[in-house]
Amino acid sequence: MRKTYTSSTATTFVSEITNASGGVVTISLTAATTNALKAGRYVYDVEITSPASVVTRIVEGQVEVTPGVTQV
Repeated sequence: MRKTYTSSTATTFVSEITNASGGVVTISLTAATTNALKAGRYVYDVEITSPASVVTRIVEGQVEVTPGVTQV
């Protein structure tokens, strides 16, 4: 995940195939990683690599990070 398509820095998220036959992939960020993000819009994509080393983008989009209100 990057602030823009051309950003040199990225935030890495965890991805997991949770139901291969159903085509379900779960992506998530840890609490610490989420807390470190500045508010704003980000772009992301998820790619998978086949055993033959073929890379396929399976999803892409934008994420809006908003500041939290609740203080713990």
